Amino acid sequence: MDVHCLSQEHIQAQIDATEANIRRLTSQIEELHRARQKERRTLGKLWFMIVPVGKTPTELLVKIFALAVGPDHPVHQVLLLSQVCSSWRQIVIGSPKLWAIGVVDVQLDKRNKGNCYLDGLQTLLGRSAPLPISVLLRKSLNPHPSAPSITSVLRVLMPTAAR
Repeated sequence: MDVHCLSQEHIQAQIDATEANIRRLTSQIEELHRARQKERRTLGKLWFMIVPVGKTPTELLVKIFALAVGPDHPVHQVLLLSQVCSSWRQIVIGSPKLWAIGVVDVQLDKRNKGNCYLDGLQTLLGRSAPLPISVLLRKSLNPHPSAPSITSVLRVLMPTAAR
């Protein structure tokens, strides 16, 4: 095709048509990616149903998880278990026993920042309900300016005092 022989309007029409084709193809690619992800999720669920751990009763899995969660950094270990798969996440989130393991170490220092920390603490306390929990409250001599105040932490802890 000799580009010099084409009119400006004809070239613009070809540009518009090519851009429309690119948009259409991009849309198809995105749709195929979504379909592939859906199929992968389905495949994962099906495999989980035939592997031995997929047939294990939830109550037994909770007991196994509790044995896997050691006294050092129990919340971190429970969070790791919840990231294995969506089924384990549902089991972990719905198992107060796993969230009540160990001591909740509340430290008001430079590592714990404001509302985000309080939201996490409130989530932990909520997931451990109605079980009793142990809480250790420590304040640094030089807390970070953005660290939550003792008052705000106590507001989060007080509803769980009876436990």
